[in-house]
Amino acid sequence: MSWYYYAMKHVVGIDVETTSLDPKAGEIIEVAAIRYDWKTGEEIDRLETLAGASRPLEQITTEITGITQEMIDSMPLFKEIAGDVATFVGDDLIFAHNASFDVGWLQQHGVKLKNNLIWDTFPLSGIAWPEAESYNLGSLAAMLGIEGDVEHRAGADVEVNMRLLGKIRDACSVDEETYADIKKVLKRDNLSHYIDIFSLYKGTNRQPQREAVPTSSTDPIAYEDVFSTGGALDSHFETYTYRQQQQDMADVVMNQQVNGGFSLIEAATGTGKTFAYLTPLLLTSDKSKRSLISTHTKHLQDQLVQTDIPALQQALGTSRTVATLKGRNNYVCSRRLKALLQPTMTLS
Repeated sequence: MSWYYYAMKHVVGIDVETTSLDPKAGEIIEVAAIRYDWKTGEEIDRLETLAGASRPLEQITTEITGITQEMIDSMPLFKEIAGDVATFVGDDLIFAHNASFDVGWLQQHGVKLKNNLIWDTFPLSGIAWPEAESYNLGSLAAMLGIEGDVEHRAGADVEVNMRLLGKIRDACSVDEETYADIKKVLKRDNLSHYIDIFSLYKGTNRQPQREAVPTSSTDPIAYEDVFSTGGALDSHFETYTYRQQQQDMADVVMNQQVNGGFSLIEAATGTGKTFAYLTPLLLTSDKSKRSLISTHTKHLQDQLVQTDIPALQQALGTSRTVATLKGRNNYVCSRRLKALLQPTMTLS
């Protein structure tokens, strides 16, 4: 069977809740396996059930999982439903966060999976966001604005992880040349099932990565007509509200664009800082006068290029070309890629 997943259809997310960290000493008291359409992200089917335990639950287990003794008293032991879990997963690729834990527990407790094709969103998150402070599922969800009941029950964790997987795929979009290199490395190291995580930028190959910008059919808006009530921003954005602090900050940036100089500006949350500094740059920058924006994270960089700048260009009537530049740490090291994605367990 060929495992090159260029046309992969389904993936199954799994998560287990247990009475211990040691699969040889503990028991599985809840399992969730949810099948998704990989292209659309829509849920197709799910198996989600509690399982009984041969010993009374400790209080710490209830505090961590939210599962009480009363909830599992009438449930069968996990070994009685292990076959149902294996049948549900079938031949589909599995994804999980810290997959060695969940898959290891399932394997230890009688689930015989038919393949060893696994996506672990823990190391994949490290590839997508190397600057993240934590790769805990809840921390990643908070960082990326993923909604869901994280770090509670098994089914909720799978749902959040599926949304995380979509974010990972978006973050791992690359140009044609890089995509070809990644595909070559993954095929060489028998990790071809990871190819579908990486995708091509929409549009043509870009070196450096250049964002297509809409060309306005009108002349750019005059700076004086941007921030006022009834101005360009007020007319274009339904939720726009005039803020004097935003106007003041934009005036400082515009003055420097025209006359030169340096400023250090600190503004509170809600000031509208992004549009305050972007507006003067878009209205004055051209081929002879480029502007450089340095962001603290790649997530903010992507937000500027993919959302904020295109929206503001439409409002202002500008059509500046934007290039995304990244440091050397964002290039793919084939040795490290193999080490991160190499399966850590052998499935029976």
